[in-house]
Amino acid sequence: MAALTFQIKLLSPVLAQQAVSQEPNSASTHLYLPGSMIRGCLIHRLPTSVRATLTDTHHTDWKALLLDGRARFLNAYPLHAETQKRMLPIPHSWRAAEKVVSGDDGLAYDAFLGPVEVKEKSKSFRGRFITPHLVQPQVYEPSVLSSAHNASDDRNRKNAQNSTVFRYDALAEGETFVAVVVGETSDLNRLLPYIEGDVLIGGSRTGGYGRAT
Repeated sequence: MAALTFQIKLLSPVLAQQAVSQEPNSASTHLYLPGSMIRGCLIHRLPTSVRATLTDTHHTDWKALLLDGRARFLNAYPLHAETQKRMLPIPHSWRAAEKVVSGDDGLAYDAFLGPVEVKEKSKSFRGRFITPHLVQPQVYEPSVLSSAHNASDDRNRKNAQNSTVFRYDALAEGETFVAVVVGETSDLNRLLPYIEGDVLIGGSRTGGYGRAT
């Protein structure tokens, strides 16, 4: 098995929309780019003749490669600017405590390794992603841009009767993520020509979202 690794830089806000939103008139983004979304972008870049084989009722080589799991598209997580490496989600077992018996403040510990005697209630570790390749891991959380949009049946008239306000929380322009595709070297070489270049990714692309390269 081999891995094809590449960077995705956002040229505009990107709405990597979560399946369920807390509010009916809002959409919130994941803080990463799902692998299924990246696969969809790559499929869109394929020649029309190749895309046609993906909907064929018979087994095809491209269908096995892209839809049946022969190539696996991992989630794209933030790029660490200093090391230029892919960050990873913070483990759920990582906890932070204001005070511990040793007297250290703000100690982070891994509950998976065993209990730690804590004077105060522990809390989730701040941040969403870490640099596991560093001796002292650094934490990071991608920037999110909140925007309000007014949808109306008549674009020349906006009022309470025919308009609806939507709020989008999208990944901010300028964020960079690292994507990984895992598979056989021969398969990854077939995908490589379709990786580089500008793409549209995520939701609400007609509303100015989703430009990336």
